[in-house]
Amino acid sequence: MVLVREAVGQTLRSARTSQNRTLRDVAREARVSLGYLSEVERGQK
Repeated sequence: MVLVREAVGQTLRSARTSQNRTLRDVAREARVSLGYLSEVERGQK
């Protein structure tokens, strides 16, 4: 069973990569740390 946070993370990563954007770019624009955004995309947060 896929957890909601994993589904959200997969959706965010898919949207980011389809726009050819890096984690660093998105994290900066969202004003969150790169590490935090990475954890969200991996379903850890």
